[in-house]
Amino acid sequence: MHRQKGFTLIELLVVIAIIAILAALLFPVFAQARAKARQATCMSNAKQIGTACRMYAQDYDEWNVPERLLNPDGSYVSFRANLQPYTRNKQLFICPSAPELNTFATIPYTTYDHGRGLPNNRHLTSGYAMNRVHWDPGAPDPPTGDKYGVADALAVAPSECIFITDSISGTGYLYDGWYSLFYQPNTVGYVRGATYNPQMYGPLDTGGLRHNGGASYIFMDGHAHWYRPEQLVCTPEKCWWALENHH
Repeated sequence: MHRQKGFTLIELLVVIAIIAILAALLFPVFAQARAKARQATCMSNAKQIGTACRMYAQDYDEWNVPERLLNPDGSYVSFRANLQPYTRNKQLFICPSAPELNTFATIPYTTYDHGRGLPNNRHLTSGYAMNRVHWDPGAPDPPTGDKYGVADALAVAPSECIFITDSISGTGYLYDGWYSLFYQPNTVGYVRGATYNPQMYGPLDTGGLRHNGGASYIFMDGHAHWYRPEQLVCTPEKCWWALENHH
């Protein structure tokens, strides 16, 4: 009689335990790698959008694309639609970390744009929006005019003036996006996602934390960079959210 060789129950349990430990160690690494890949794709989108913004400005005598333009019929056309002759790619406006914000790319914007036939005059969604921080009379001005463009000459420091950034674009429903980052009143020391914002019923701007605790930012000179919210200075001496480069 020859004894058959095999694994004991204890040996199998040990092997299963080792596999479980390895999986627990590797899954966070894989998740981090996926997040980094999405961040890189978002940055690629941002760079292409920034290039399109500069091409627009060159064609319009150094006046930048506005947040929205008013049509004769009373409807509006967003900056995303006005940049299409330069990007020729609506998918650029879908952030890979917020794929649900996609109705600008998936619905014909030539038929449906802000205030044109949408339920309750809502907006098409997108993963990116324009800087509309400090929109109070007499306050430092954001670089993204509403119904009009802003001239390059008005920007004191174009490379330090935020133009477009990752955004939650409203709440993410089919028709509930925004052209701009939620309006932020004139607030010294503003930190995105931390400073109270009455339009958002609190500071819950998760777009600023979308990519590994930060977000992609496009600046008035066309370059793009990743920053954490606390890195974007807003003091009386310097404010990256304002044309004047100070609060």
